[in-house]
Amino acid sequence: MACQELKRESYKITGDPKKPDGAPNSYVKMTCARANFRAAGWKDEDFKKPMITIAAPYSNSMPCNNQFRDLADILAEEVEKLGGKAHFCFTPVISDGESQGCKAMRYSLVSREVITDCIEVMHEGYHSDAI
Repeated sequence: MACQELKRESYKITGDPKKPDGAPNSYVKMTCARANFRAAGWKDEDFKKPMITIAAPYSNSMPCNNQFRDLADILAEEVEKLGGKAHFCFTPVISDGESQGCKAMRYSLVSREVITDCIEVMHEGYHSDAI
């Protein structure tokens, strides 16, 4: 499957040029969304690419997750080389090792659910085509 064929869902947020101007998710109706994407550095050609969510539980304060930002950047480069547009989702993450023995440990187990919820919200909220 060609990368371009993956672009199905993200037209709902970037605007579908095949829809009539007044239709929901048409190119005209989604002008404001594209303006915001442009303010974040997107170019016109990016709106034609499938949007790929790259999720990473990242924090720079613990050794088990501090490299995830670098890994996400590597994945984003590969996605873009293959014709997609990377969409980052960095989630909160709590370290068991750093939080044990203090009140912060209360957040460690619940953070797993928060991580998955964050990924779902970012992926679905931006109508990404793949994850």
